[in-house]
Amino acid sequence: MTKLAVLRLGQGDFDQGFAVTLAIAEEGFPPYTEVAGHLAASPDLLDTYRHWKAAYWALGHVARLGAPQQQVTNVSTAHPWQTCSTLADQLKLQLRNWYSSEQSGFKPIRETLLQELDRSEEVRLLIQTDDPQLRSLPWHLLFEPFLERYHRAELALSPQNYNKIQPASTSREKVKILAIFGCSTGLELDSDRRQLSQLPNAEVQFLVEPPRHKLNDHLWEQGWDILFFAGHSSSQPEIGQGHLRINAKDTISLEQVKYALRKSIQNGLKLAIFNSCDGLELARALVNLHLPQLIVMREPVPDVVAQAFLKHFLRAFSSGDSLYLSVRQAREKLQSLEKDFPCATWLPVICQHPAFVPLTWQSFQRPKAETFFRPPAKSIPIELPVDELVMVKRVGNTTVRVQYCDITQLEADVIVSSDDIHLSMGGGVSEAILLAAGEVAWEEARRRVPLKLGEIAITTAGHLKARQLFHAAVLDYQQQTQTTVDLIRSVTRKCLEICHAQGFQSIALPALATGTAGLSPEQSAIAMMLEILPHLNQETSLRRVTIALYSRQGLPHHILTRFYLQVSDFLDNYSRIGIMKDLLIELEAIYQGQRLEAAAAIALNYREQLDVLQEQWIHELLQDQDVSEREAAQPVQRVQQLFKVMQNLSTPSPELLKMMQNLPARPPELFKMIQNLPPEKITTILQWIQKERP
Repeated sequence: MTKLAVLRLGQGDFDQGFAVTLAIAEEGFPPYTEVAGHLAASPDLLDTYRHWKAAYWALGHVARLGAPQQQVTNVSTAHPWQTCSTLADQLKLQLRNWYSSEQSGFKPIRETLLQELDRSEEVRLLIQTDDPQLRSLPWHLLFEPFLERYHRAELALSPQNYNKIQPASTSREKVKILAIFGCSTGLELDSDRRQLSQLPNAEVQFLVEPPRHKLNDHLWEQGWDILFFAGHSSSQPEIGQGHLRINAKDTISLEQVKYALRKSIQNGLKLAIFNSCDGLELARALVNLHLPQLIVMREPVPDVVAQAFLKHFLRAFSSGDSLYLSVRQAREKLQSLEKDFPCATWLPVICQHPAFVPLTWQSFQRPKAETFFRPPAKSIPIELPVDELVMVKRVGNTTVRVQYCDITQLEADVIVSSDDIHLSMGGGVSEAILLAAGEVAWEEARRRVPLKLGEIAITTAGHLKARQLFHAAVLDYQQQTQTTVDLIRSVTRKCLEICHAQGFQSIALPALATGTAGLSPEQSAIAMMLEILPHLNQETSLRRVTIALYSRQGLPHHILTRFYLQVSDFLDNYSRIGIMKDLLIELEAIYQGQRLEAAAAIALNYREQLDVLQEQWIHELLQDQDVSEREAAQPVQRVQQLFKVMQNLSTPSPELLKMMQNLPARPPELFKMIQNLPPEKITTILQWIQKERP
């Protein structure tokens, strides 16, 4: 679940300080917490920022800057790199002091952020102000202590005054991108073009140094999802204008294409990326036109930095990460360039229209048919009542229970905690388990770190009603390694195998990796069940497996519902294929016993095909969670089509009925499963094999 925190800056100045208000809400809902505070006076801060900016501009990078802008010049240029570095450190220190000052009224803001936000959640923090001096500050430096704790948080600038409008509804097969390459004097834009051309499921229209009328026509006449600009740009904050150098001769302001941009936004334009210099005024102009989101560079951006940012951002965003997390990841990856390009991580900034929800790559595309293995659209989440989130299945000699409950209150030999490689137990289920287990479990866990991804640390369960606590390492914040389905399968398998090796009879697991680790509830459900079912169908000491759908503040109920429904759907279809496979095994054995080799070979052939189809079905579910109902059910339908060879079923002959009665009786469950199949399906199978008898 994404949380939205809005820091609204009110009246004040740097000499007196600023009134601030913080509101926190779940994405798409009204605020549930609001607190007032005050940023202390900081009379030297603005001068320090201006001096740093002048020193930064004096570095003379090959940057994507348009017309020159007047800058503060009363800084030493004898050693520009050292001067810029020194002033950057001073600015960082002043901003940190501004954040952490105990004498100001900002402490309630800090405490509310820590109390109301979970480290496992994605957090959008909007800095809401119309003051151009406040907008120009690198706010991520002020909130650096917050960002260091919340790895899934990112900041954006947002206007205070805006209109709530109905966003345009678009339906396209591919993401449509208008890529404008302006004057490239002194720049290398081929890298930008390659990155855009490699985007999946995208249609990119390139305009290279277009005349103004051609740019205007493209904005008016076609619908676009993303507007991209690379080249030279600049801002004039004193008059509130941004400029683009669209070709070697023409430099235009956004005011000069305002009507074309407005029309493009009405036609569905949702995101603009200005991979060019000094873009804050460009962003303000477009947000005022109700463009949902923009990404700009706040200062002159070196060409190498612009290329690297675009590469990292597009890879993360097109792979399914949210826009905010993609920007943060790409911004932080620029740190490797700061030896040659100081303050590179300061440059990218999101500018957000407050009335719109954040974007994903998938949100640009036409919604697919209703999915077979997940609820309908997330915007209208299914929420089953709590008392309906109970499922009990018998698998082999073991009871599998999926239930909405507090995992810390369960009685089991083993309770599993999902955590990072340092076992920080700092959020979500792991934090709740720590609070319930007590310091004994915490101290023992600290002696086990660091783990490798996928490893299990075993400690005492402390005050929990369990014999042991398994800590599963599914996150690595430092390496930013993505948690995968294979990793969750491996962790689940290890937990089950350790239980069997130690003779444990019961285990309770949470829905692994659905928080900070970022797996969808559908992927987590399938990954866990793919290991639980085979394990329980062989010899095992386990007699009870519980998956606890743990509820906590801020976790939307529909996430738990989605996990529950996926487990239910997967078990139903997995069992349906299993029934068909068991029936074919039995039929093959019958015909082998009767020395009807051709019929037995046919049964074997179709069972092998069924194995392949089952693998394809599982692969589709794990790789493409948006697969349509028709596509997801296709393997099952193909299995059914294998046996549907007679259009008009007649009453089975006495010989066939006798064959059915003589099926081997070794697993009693098989008879029960066969009896639950529709009679016409069993009749079809048997009649088909009878027809194929030589």
